[in-house]
Amino acid sequence: MAETKPKLEQVLHELQKSDGDKWIRILAQDHHQYQEIPFWVLVEGREQIPNAISFLQEKLRPLQEGSQSDVTVSFVSYHGDKEYSHGMFKGEEFFSSNAVDDLYEEPFENPRVESVFDVAYPHDHWALRKDS
Repeated sequence: MAETKPKLEQVLHELQKSDGDKWIRILAQDHHQYQEIPFWVLVEGREQIPNAISFLQEKLRPLQEGSQSDVTVSFVSYHGDKEYSHGMFKGEEFFSSNAVDDLYEEPFENPRVESVFDVAYPHDHWALRKDS
């Protein structure tokens, strides 16, 4: 019997079991119109990323293989009113054995604006709150 490709929802549900352990939160969507399956990983800081990469490489490989869409993975952290982007990987570059070496040397700092995490988790302590 042929092995079936895992569904994004199943993979994401399994990955979210590691929220609060390997990272703060993880989210994903299927952007088939762009041939992309983006994953966003919210981390406390850069020190969580190497273990997250090796864990995610194993778990996301089945989504990448044989797909017409590229898995993309980006790592961000929030500190006060700042967002820090630590790295973004597209397709096979994420699955290389030295992917961690391709993180940004210094994270890109931007003003904190509403993100997918704020929408999905509006009650988390780090979430931006809309004025009532």
